[in-house]
Amino acid sequence: MNYYLISALVFLGYILETLSAPTRVDRSASVKRLQSGLPWANRAWGKGKSSDSTKNVKVVDVDGFDISSSDIENYHAKGMQVLCYISVGTVESWRSDVKDNKDDWDEIKGKNMDEWSGETWIDIVHKLSETKKLMRKRFEMCADKGCDSIEADNVDCYQTDCISGTSKSEKKKAQISYGKWQTQTAHGLGMSIGLKNSLDLIKDFINDYDYAMNEQCVEYGECHFLEPFHKANKAVFGTEYGEKDTEIKSEAKRYGVMSKNEKGGEWVNMWSSSDYDDDDEEEYKYERYEEKEEKKTSTSTAKPTPTKSIKTDDEDCLLPEGYEYGGSHIESFYDTPTPEDCRAKCKNVSQCTHFNINVERERCYLKYNSGEPKVNEREGYTGGPRNC
Repeated sequence: MNYYLISALVFLGYILETLSAPTRVDRSASVKRLQSGLPWANRAWGKGKSSDSTKNVKVVDVDGFDISSSDIENYHAKGMQVLCYISVGTVESWRSDVKDNKDDWDEIKGKNMDEWSGETWIDIVHKLSETKKLMRKRFEMCADKGCDSIEADNVDCYQTDCISGTSKSEKKKAQISYGKWQTQTAHGLGMSIGLKNSLDLIKDFINDYDYAMNEQCVEYGECHFLEPFHKANKAVFGTEYGEKDTEIKSEAKRYGVMSKNEKGGEWVNMWSSSDYDDDDEEEYKYERYEEKEEKKTSTSTAKPTPTKSIKTDDEDCLLPEGYEYGGSHIESFYDTPTPEDCRAKCKNVSQCTHFNINVERERCYLKYNSGEPKVNEREGYTGGPRNC
C-alpha cells in the first residue's frame, strides 16, 4: 500500500478519535458549596461505614470506586450531597484503574506505607506530571458518576518518609503545587473538594479547598487549627476513635466540627439539632447521642498534675499507666498490641523520639520532641522513649 495513503489513514483515524472524544466544558460555576454545620454520614471508611445512618443528613461520604451512578441518584433524590472518597496520594493495588494500567501506576510509586498492605506513596516530587494524568481520570470518573465532591485522602506525604532522597521542603512545595491542581481540576469538573488532615497547610489552602475533613483533632488537641474553615462558613467534618463524648462535643461545638465518634464498631454522631443553623430547622430532627452515666461507687483521690518530673519504670522505660508524652504527632498505627511493638515502629521512623500506646485499643502513636518532653495525664495510655 502506498506510504502516503497509510499516513493519510493514520491521520484520519486520529482526527476521528479526537472528534469522538467527549468535550468537557469548565463547570466551576456549578460547584455546590458545603456550608458549616451540615450533618453527614460516613459510608466511605472506618469500621462503622456499612451501618452509618443516612437518616436526616445533608451530606454522605462514599467510596468513589464502589459507588454506582444509580446509588448517587438515589442519594440526590433524598436531598443529599455526595462526597466521593479517592486516594490522591497513594497507589492502592486493589483499585480497578491500577490493575488496568499497572505499569503507569508502578512508575509513580514512592515508598511503601508500612501500616497499610498493598498501598504505596506516590512520588509527587519527581513524578507529579505523570500523577496528574492518572489522577485526572479518577476525578473524571467521579464527575461522570455524579459525585458532588471529592474527598481527597493522603495529602500528607510531606509529613512522612514517603519518597527516598527528598527533603521535607521539596515534598511540601510539591504537595502545595499538587493541591492547587487538585482544587482547580475538581472545580473545573463541577465538584467541590475537601482538605483532609494536613492542618499546617490550611493557611496555604483556605481559599482553595471547599471544606475540611479531619481525623482525631480532639485526641491531639488540634481542633483550633480548623477554625479558619468554620469562620469562612465552610463545612468541617471530623472523626474520633473512642474519645470521651463530652470532650468531643465541647471541642466540636467550639470550632464548628461535625464530629463522629467510633464506638463499638459504629459511628456515633456527636451533634444535636442546636449545633447548626438552618432556616428549616424543624424539618430536621437529629437524634442526640446521650453518653451513658458512669456509676461512681467510690471517690478516688485526684492524680497529681503531671510534669516532666514523672519517672519511667527503670526496667522498660515506660511511663506509669495513665500518662503519655506530648510532642509533635508524626503518625499512628493500628494493630499494635504491646509497648515493645510500638517502640519498634518508633525506631523505624527517623524523626520519632517518643511513643505512646493505648494497649486496649492496640493503637500506637509516634511523637517528636526536640528537647525534654512534657508528660500529660491520659487514661488508658502509657509511653516511652525511642531507646531504653
